[in-house]
Amino acid sequence: MSDATPHLTIVGLGPGDIGLISVQTLEALRGAARVILRTGRHPAVAALGDYGVGYTTCDDLYETHGTFDDVYAAIAARVAAAAAEAPTVYAVPGDPLVAERTVTLLRARTDLTVTVLPALGALNLLLARLGVDPGDGLRIADARDEGLRPRFEAPMPEDTAAYHGAAPLDPSVPTLWLQVDTPLVAGNLKILLLEVYPPDHAITMLTAVGAMEEEVTTLDLADLDRGPAINHLTSLFVPALPWAQRRHTVQDVLAIMALLRSERGCPWDRAQDLPSLRHTIIEEAYETAEAIDRDNPDALADECGDLLLNIIFVAQLGQEEGLFDFDDVVGALADKLIRRHTHVFGEAEAETPGAVLHNWEQIKVGERARKGETSIFDDVPLALPALARAQKVQKRAARVGFDWRDFRGPLAKLHEELLELSEEVGIPDTWPVPAVLADPLTADPEAQARAAAASPARVTHEVGDLLFAAVNLCRFLHLDAEETLREANARFMRRFHRVEAAVHARGETMDALPLEELDRVWLAVKGDD
Repeated sequence: MSDATPHLTIVGLGPGDIGLISVQTLEALRGAARVILRTGRHPAVAALGDYGVGYTTCDDLYETHGTFDDVYAAIAARVAAAAAEAPTVYAVPGDPLVAERTVTLLRARTDLTVTVLPALGALNLLLARLGVDPGDGLRIADARDEGLRPRFEAPMPEDTAAYHGAAPLDPSVPTLWLQVDTPLVAGNLKILLLEVYPPDHAITMLTAVGAMEEEVTTLDLADLDRGPAINHLTSLFVPALPWAQRRHTVQDVLAIMALLRSERGCPWDRAQDLPSLRHTIIEEAYETAEAIDRDNPDALADECGDLLLNIIFVAQLGQEEGLFDFDDVVGALADKLIRRHTHVFGEAEAETPGAVLHNWEQIKVGERARKGETSIFDDVPLALPALARAQKVQKRAARVGFDWRDFRGPLAKLHEELLELSEEVGIPDTWPVPAVLADPLTADPEAQARAAAASPARVTHEVGDLLFAAVNLCRFLHLDAEETLREANARFMRRFHRVEAAVHARGETMDALPLEELDRVWLAVKGDD
């Protein structure tokens, strides 16, 4: 054998009978020391012997490997090994440079010198039969693409195409589907297409185009897997869906919003700005929540649309100011979802919701540091209603260990605050603290078990009455309940910031200290505010 790099010639057998093979390709086949066909299942193969072309095929590899990736890798290895022994011509159906995975693998090898001869591909004949000019818009898709799935089926974490802008179905442009080669593939494709096309949408099935057994049939989409015989030479053409029949997409809404904001648009929409949308966003969020409470799916879909409209409206304003656009909004969201789910997209582990929350808090610490934020409260929205903000603030504090052992802690605190309030309004009488509340920093399993056995409905009822009574007390004392709780939130956060600063000054972290030590720091720094 020569020390020179082995040479491989790759040719295409065209889309049909041998008459569609170029003279250059036929001469290469006739003059080759060895010819390997990817498959003998091709209309031109039967006539190769008439031109004195001997060959072997790789059809046996399809039977001995479980996946197409494995088959293609095995074919490439066999062809490369043959080329290392003698000059070899490798022949594939159609055009070698169109949808031919084995050719891609062989061209990527560094131990071969590869020459590819151009060939007439099936695509040329398919377009001729359909009378379609690809310059007017055409999408070519693979019916065996592993990324294709129904909308309700979640992708695997490693399937990046599914969550990185993949859009396998676009009814706005005609689509030519290749490799519709079995009834099973056709049936799966039909399920996907019916998500965006009506059942009576006219499609064209093309089989063995360019061969004696050529068949071109137009039928309804619903009959795709019940139509003419389907084999390895079958393709499918799906015309674009008329605009009036398409389901609107987010892209449609973006276009509509751009029009409404243009000089040809709506005076009301053109008059809006970010401050005017602020109240609308809050209102629509509450209406969405109400639709959830009413368990009304139709209303919920409608209200979600209104909420999305406001997001798109804000993005349009951002785009007009050159600040950001809707793609920036979606990109930031996708990045955040992936970044905060390292147990799905990374190496972290989290088998319970609690473990997920712990991971999230650790990730958010890094995010806050990159933003220059120093407190766990820095990204808690000021615009939240006071009650919702109080819950969010308390949950944040709990994540770093600043929390009661069980329900007795806040109940003891409630008892303490009632005594202090009574004294402030001139009621000097006191009442003893129940023994079970005497030491709320120490866990009491028996008390916790009794609370767990209580009726959730009754507990909800009584806590609701407690909150309602507190609001009523605010009314009698001429206080605004929302503002009163808002001030309490701010007071707690100021004190907590002092705790954070004191702990960090000691070179320690909040979540590394026991609750008793955090409580001592709290009492030492909270002050009189």
